[in-house]
Amino acid sequence: MRHDDAFYVRMALKQALDAQAKVLNSRLREYCLPLCQQLNDLAAELSTWLAGVPPKDRPCEFFLKRAKEIEQIADRISEEHWVPLIVNVSSVFEHMIKREAETKAKGAFAPRLKAHMDFVRLRLLEQIHGARLLENSSCLGEDTEKVFLDFLCANLPGDMKVFRGGHIYDYEGHRSDQIDIIVTTPDALGFCPSETESGKYSALIDHVVAAISVKSSLKADAFDDCWKVLQSIPVYQEKDKDHPQLGGHDWPLCYIMTGETRSLEDIAKRWAELAAPDTRHTVQVLLSLSEGYAYPGNACWPLRSFNQHDPGSLRVERDLEAGIGLGWILTGITGRVSFLNGRVLASVGRMAKLLGH
Repeated sequence: MRHDDAFYVRMALKQALDAQAKVLNSRLREYCLPLCQQLNDLAAELSTWLAGVPPKDRPCEFFLKRAKEIEQIADRISEEHWVPLIVNVSSVFEHMIKREAETKAKGAFAPRLKAHMDFVRLRLLEQIHGARLLENSSCLGEDTEKVFLDFLCANLPGDMKVFRGGHIYDYEGHRSDQIDIIVTTPDALGFCPSETESGKYSALIDHVVAAISVKSSLKADAFDDCWKVLQSIPVYQEKDKDHPQLGGHDWPLCYIMTGETRSLEDIAKRWAELAAPDTRHTVQVLLSLSEGYAYPGNACWPLRSFNQHDPGSLRVERDLEAGIGLGWILTGITGRVSFLNGRVLASVGRMAKLLGH
């Protein structure tokens, strides 16, 4: 079984077990014995597939049919008793079939790009899962930063500098809290106080392209810490004078990247509560490798805003779209550096169209 297929099968298995638990806790549980049996059989068959023994030549189509039949049973019980009983166990198989068809389509680069980014997302998530074998939480945090740092170094243009952590200063001496990952222009005068290869760096605000807060896992209450750290970054007071074409655009580009979240929706609600028109720095993208990504209405070009200039309106792309969030982060940083270096921006716009929804 391919690495990415195994991830989807695990997701489908979890979906089936969660649906079974939901049914057993519902008001209709005394009428749902056949439904629970079907869900149990589905989970068992998925476990067999995960072990490397698919039930049919076309397992996705087989399981999609089984899942649809289970959802129809739940619908009939719900209609008979006039009580909502929502069971969804087919969405993962629908995505797998659609993804396979798009990948095979002749001349269709956009779906191939999205499939690639989704595979990268799964690989990064597996790396972070592996790092969880470390018992020390600080070691886990450092390894998570390293996973994202290596990804950025491998995929951003070579003339950018990517530092693992440090502080951002302005010319008046104001200093940010510690930032996990800092991306700077190639001419940045960043310095490492310890003068070691992996030491923390300090950088000046007018050289910083992006600032990234990293967490191995993120809950709604911990989102406040990421927000506070990013808001501590000093303001680039001379930006509009130095780069008049960037008037109204944020500096630096701020991102939050995490391996796992328990509820991206709850985090988005907290984000909407904190966001305000006078917020010092806008978080461009919040990426969860396990759930999806979110971005605000006032995100900068080339991320297309759905509700321009409204920081409290957030769009959440869930579950299987998280890989596209990685693409938006790369494209956003690349676009900013391309602008600063006087390169043609049309290619960045075309890449944004490929990632567009």
